[in-house]
Amino acid sequence: MVTLVHTRGRGSFELYSAQLARRLPHWGTTFYADTIRTSRNASLLSKTSAVSLAQEVAFVRELRRLGPVHLPNQHLARYASFLDHSIVTVHDLIRLKDIGRGLIDGELGKRERLYLRADARGLERAAHIIAVSWKTAQEVIGVGLDPRKVTVVHNGVDHQRFRPVPAQRTGYVLYVGTEQPRKNLPRLIEAVAQTDLRLVKAGVAGDGDRAVTMRAIRENGMTERVDMLGYVPEATLPYLYAGAEALVLPSLYEGFGLPVLEAMACGCPVVTTDGGAIPEAAGRGAVYVDPQRPEDIAEGILRAIAQRERLRRLGFEQASKFSWDRCAQETAAVYEGTRSASRRTASRTVAVVGSRP
Repeated sequence: MVTLVHTRGRGSFELYSAQLARRLPHWGTTFYADTIRTSRNASLLSKTSAVSLAQEVAFVRELRRLGPVHLPNQHLARYASFLDHSIVTVHDLIRLKDIGRGLIDGELGKRERLYLRADARGLERAAHIIAVSWKTAQEVIGVGLDPRKVTVVHNGVDHQRFRPVPAQRTGYVLYVGTEQPRKNLPRLIEAVAQTDLRLVKAGVAGDGDRAVTMRAIRENGMTERVDMLGYVPEATLPYLYAGAEALVLPSLYEGFGLPVLEAMACGCPVVTTDGGAIPEAAGRGAVYVDPQRPEDIAEGILRAIAQRERLRRLGFEQASKFSWDRCAQETAAVYEGTRSASRRTASRTVAVVGSRP
């Protein structure tokens, strides 16, 4: 039996593991210890790091007792180096590719760079890798991993939750996400300033720099036209999507782009970019813009408003192609495939992995 490691939290990685845990209970789940979560830039020699290391050693011992495990994001891949059989889901390689550069995902401390390199070694050791998009799969293979052990299983959308609902307010552009550099929020702020709309931002700063966001708001004269909502419960999001003139996701890179599908499922027009795997999620149902040009983002917003009914229709069609039920079924098929491969090769002590569809 494969045991899914269920991570707790409010991010997209945690949503992914929660949705699978709900749909694969017969495979078994265990929880990643919350106490292991520490500051990404904690000093290597700090008490925080020492306590975390002790907890991680205990966690690895638990995983080894469980047998085959599914690590649901690439930042748990570091544990795969110590396991006999593991499956790792890779959502993106953003931080692994950006080590020491800080161009896409912010500056990293020495401790975090060490852990990211451990993640890279763990991906090499894993028996199988699930990539949430074809773009991510291409990048995984591009860093030298065996394509025979990579399977694409797209993320899903919860259609019971994300569906058309009555709007509670209107007249705004919606952004859902963090403030990491790759999210490109300052250019969105500059773009909305060129319209007569408000900007509503749902989501915490994350690893991004709130000071950069606030400076962009001030410099573009948007102090009275931006609503910073912070964390928004999933149950509230459909109402924000319903009232928005458009969801704008101006990212420079995404490993998938869940807000795109959530918005489409709610009937909200989408303005986005071709950064990373976004086109796999958005398909023909979005207005695409140049993320480097605020004026193009502004024009895209106005086009989306003008084409609202057309984009709603295309968006519903695109969102219907994705579901968490399908994601869970395809994930279970990977479990079965890697388990069968493990049985076939056990007597020869040769690691043979499942095939890419």
